Amino acid sequence: MSPDMVTRLAALTIMQAHIVADELRDTVIPLLPASKRSFAASLTRRIERGTVLEEDALRELVTFGELLTQQIEAGTHVYWQGEDNHVRGGFEAIHREPEPTFLTRAVNRLRSTN
Repeated sequence: MSPDMVTRLAALTIMQAHIVADELRDTVIPLLPASKRSFAASLTRRIERGTVLEEDALRELVTFGELLTQQIEAGTHVYWQGEDNHVRGGFEAIHREPEPTFLTRAVNRLRSTN
């Protein structure tokens, strides 16, 4: 890989990281419990300082993704919806509370920046 290609990839990564920081600040942080906001705010500041490519920052991003997944799962409920005319007598339905719904959308947008 040429030095020019590495420079271009780094620039693209930093640009996408700033998109992630905006999404974190505008959508994700307001939906998190107060006890978990400081971690997300810390990640946002790291991105803004340009230190997101450091190894510990990348580990923190993975950890934060796992945290978001837990938040989404906690607000997602699967239940049985009975229906007389259904072949199996009903079907599984999913109800997601409002906050996890917004978090899911944000996570999907964050993943699309990869």
